[in-house]
Amino acid sequence: MKLRDFVLLLVFGPLGLLWASGAIIYGRRLKTQRTNPPAPDNPDQPTHPEFPEGLT
Repeated sequence: MKLRDFVLLLVFGPLGLLWASGAIIYGRRLKTQRTNPPAPDNPDQPTHPEFPEGLT
């Protein structure tokens, strides 16, 4: 193993770990957004029995 290989491993090893952990966190964040989408503002939602004018 040459010195150049050692330097490349030393430089790109932590960068690879950082990239992988960032990709995992980003993927989890995307997955949670996909499974729990924000509730859309629905103007024609059914009215509540106690509040016939709507919940706004």
